[in-house]
Amino acid sequence: MNHAQRDTHEAPAPAPRAARWWFALRQALPSLALLLLVLAPLAIGGAYVYQKHRYALGVLDDLQPRYARLLGLQQSADTLAQRAQLAQVALQQRLYPADADPGATANEALQRARALLEEAGLSIEVSQTAPVQDEGPALQRIGLTFTAEGDMAAIVAGMQKLQAAQPVIGVLKTTIRPAGLTPPSSNPKLKVQLQLAVWKPRS
Repeated sequence: MNHAQRDTHEAPAPAPRAARWWFALRQALPSLALLLLVLAPLAIGGAYVYQKHRYALGVLDDLQPRYARLLGLQQSADTLAQRAQLAQVALQQRLYPADADPGATANEALQRARALLEEAGLSIEVSQTAPVQDEGPALQRIGLTFTAEGDMAAIVAGMQKLQAAQPVIGVLKTTIRPAGLTPPSSNPKLKVQLQLAVWKPRS
């Protein structure tokens, strides 16, 4: 009986593990490179979008208080307009008209101040007007000077009347001195010199 011929060729030995890993890596390198090429722009784009998002949030945080202030001003526009109108009316009450003649204004103010001081109990000795002077870019000042005599109560009352006058009569300077020798028991007479002024807008 013939025996089957034994195969004398042995099976090849398995490749070492490191060689198999290196072979698999070489096979995968093209795919990995392609994947990196695809993902790199996405990563860069994502970082750019994130930075822009943070910048936009910062701009919004900066604009919110400004917008709130503008909204508040818009909502209070009527109130501001009303206050401006009231301020204009109050200013007109305190000044002589812009179109008034300066000479006539000076004489009227002098007579008005004289009447107020006499009502307070002062005796007017001298009164006169000063030349009109520009005061700032918008006003003209008309000066008034008085020399009067009376006791301290009359001087205080005269000051109060001047301060309450409209149009305004401003007290720029006051000088008080004894009017002469008086008995200690009597109410001393005093001499007062007043520098006053009224104002009108420049025409």
